[in-house]
Amino acid sequence: MTTTDLPAIMGTVLIVVGIAMVGAYSWLRTEGSEKSIQAGGLLVVVGAFLLGLSLFVHHGRQESGASRLVLERPVLPDALRASPQAEG
Repeated sequence: MTTTDLPAIMGTVLIVVGIAMVGAYSWLRTEGSEKSIQAGGLLVVVGAFLLGLSLFVHHGRQESGASRLVLERPVLPDALRASPQAEG
């Protein structure tokens, strides 16, 4: 897990909490539940925004190639290389 995964995680958590709030307050139908349902809906929207943002930011980073390191051939330390005397 890296720091670029945090918006996706937080977005998912906010969506789940928002859906739970909307479901619970819709089912209870108590006084003042309309504001709680709106708050739950807002959490879902903010969570969806964070989740979408994390997807676009993640893809943008992969395309730039700045975070990838590609070695064309392995580099061995001198101690692991075969010495010419041992081959003969």
